Amino acid sequence: MKIIRVVPKVIPPNRNYVVDSLDKVEIFNYDMHFLTEINDDVILLEWDIAVAHHDLYNFVAHCRDMPNRLQVAPYILYNSSLEGLTAPVWAHRHMIMELPLQLAWIDYGDSVCDLFSTGMIYIPKEIIKRLDEADDLIQWHNNLNDSKFAFWHYYKIGEKVPVHWDVRPIHLHYPQEAFYDEKDINHYG
Repeated sequence: MKIIRVVPKVIPPNRNYVVDSLDKVEIFNYDMHFLTEINDDVILLEWDIAVAHHDLYNFVAHCRDMPNRLQVAPYILYNSSLEGLTAPVWAHRHMIMELPLQLAWIDYGDSVCDLFSTGMIYIPKEIIKRLDEADDLIQWHNNLNDSKFAFWHYYKIGEKVPVHWDVRPIHLHYPQEAFYDEKDINHYG
């Protein structure tokens, strides 16, 4: 099992991100085709996902318990950083209806999801070997981003994805000004 962190070739301006000692893979346009070159199971952490040692340990244990299942950890997506959100939500979604497409964000404690984000994800080697199939199934763009990957998994692998609530990564995609400004400093003296 490899643990890797994906980092965009160009980090967007004014974005928080993690600097650590994990093996890094630079990606362009959120394209995960590089996974097909890895002959191993992968725990993938995105560049703006922080994780504590004990959470990573717990996630590895879950992955070893179910080595053939794709698995994810929940994290918050902040409404101040993503267009269209009116409140924070937990990453990962349920399929409500396929046509017309209707999705719902998972609720706290939901044990599975249908569609996932790739902030903190375990991808078994057997699934990685099949990722090229996603290009044939879904052709709305030529890269393998998390949406394309998730829809391919939903339609072709067809398994609910376990969500591990005892693992709590932190998504650093939020603007600092969303919770901090000069008037807060005066309040605390």
